[in-house]
Amino acid sequence: MIQLTRTGVVFSGSESDLNQLRSEFDRDHYVTLPKLFESELLQMVLKRIESSSFAPFEHTGIGLEFCMEDQPTISLLNFVANVPDFHRLIERITGCGRIGEYSGRVYRMTSCDGHYDHWHDDSNDGRMLTMSVNLTPELFQGGALQMRRCGTEEILHEIRNTGLGDALLFRISPEFEHRVQGVIGEVPKTALAGWFISGKTFHQAAREHVNHSSTRGIAV
Repeated sequence: MIQLTRTGVVFSGSESDLNQLRSEFDRDHYVTLPKLFESELLQMVLKRIESSSFAPFEHTGIGLEFCMEDQPTISLLNFVANVPDFHRLIERITGCGRIGEYSGRVYRMTSCDGHYDHWHDDSNDGRMLTMSVNLTPELFQGGALQMRRCGTEEILHEIRNTGLGDALLFRISPEFEHRVQGVIGEVPKTALAGWFISGKTFHQAAREHVNHSSTRGIAV
């Protein structure tokens, strides 16, 4: 229904479909978007991930994972996810308000490298929503997203997003916490994960970065 391509976003659904997704998000605080990436784009990204190196990265007080070091591929994924028409669809589905940009990374969790993810809410720096896209060609075990209300122990949802190229979109709020369960077995979990953020758009920030860089000159 919603698919990101190398040239933009394709929406093949109806007004009723968007309303249904909005109802699901209002009720559950998350929705899934199957096959978000077109096949050709997905296969290109998977090929680049396969040849990329990953380095340990610790989110202080939250978790430990591997992060992909291939910056051009990460930049491509962020560029594709920052199509304005895609943002307008996400706004309609979630009612989150005006999105400025999506900022993501590609991470990997294994069962044998001490990787973990503690409960946290991500509600800072203008973050509005989290979007995670599964980039694991094989079926992995564990690695489910768990959600609960802050100050409680009851798990509201435990979501296993294992469809290749499927996206999981969930609410960020001081009222909710989430974590990713540890991976079990030999197959690591690889995913694009990041936030829809309010404020400047991706393209405004990119222009400002280029303008700032051009005024700095080159030190010899």
